Amino acid sequence: MKHDFEKRNTELEKRIEQLEEKKMHLGLDVDVQKLETEKLRK
Repeated sequence: MKHDFEKRNTELEKRIEQLEEKKMHLGLDVDVQKLETEKLRK
């Protein structure tokens, strides 16, 4: 039972890491779009 828990925990940790990376990339995309929008306004 403990082994199952540890396996599940490891899977969840990997999933969280992937989501955090994706969130970072999305944040960068938003920053880039803001910069491009500011350039177009000028």
